[in-house]
Amino acid sequence: MPVSADAFLAKPELLLYATGGWAGQWVEGSIACGNPDFGGGGAWCLSPHAQTNKAFLNGWTIGGGAEWMLTRNWLIRGEYRYADFGNWRSTFFNTAVTGGGFVGVDTIDTTIHVRTHLATIGIAYKFDWARPVVAKY
Repeated sequence: MPVSADAFLAKPELLLYATGGWAGQWVEGSIACGNPDFGGGGAWCLSPHAQTNKAFLNGWTIGGGAEWMLTRNWLIRGEYRYADFGNWRSTFFNTAVTGGGFVGVDTIDTTIHVRTHLATIGIAYKFDWARPVVAKY
């Protein structure tokens, strides 16, 4: 969700623009322990269990794009945007393990740098229901 934009009309049919500002992102991470489908098990995993952690991250974005008018009503556009949400730190299995295990024996601390690169292309139709203004003398 950009909060700032600047545009430049390079030609009557070509608009170039830059944008930047605040961005928000939901992230989700899952870990399974003791599940053969995920390669779980081993000495560090005392019992099968799984956990999913979620968070909303604030960050920033910057990008740019172009929009070209093919005809009076048809436009094509392309945009690239980079966003950075910093590091997401999350702890998994920070509780007592079932079956008489020690507290925190399966604890997994993670740090993930969350960033996105987004490129989009599109086509648009401009509805032109109003007739052009014609001056009469």
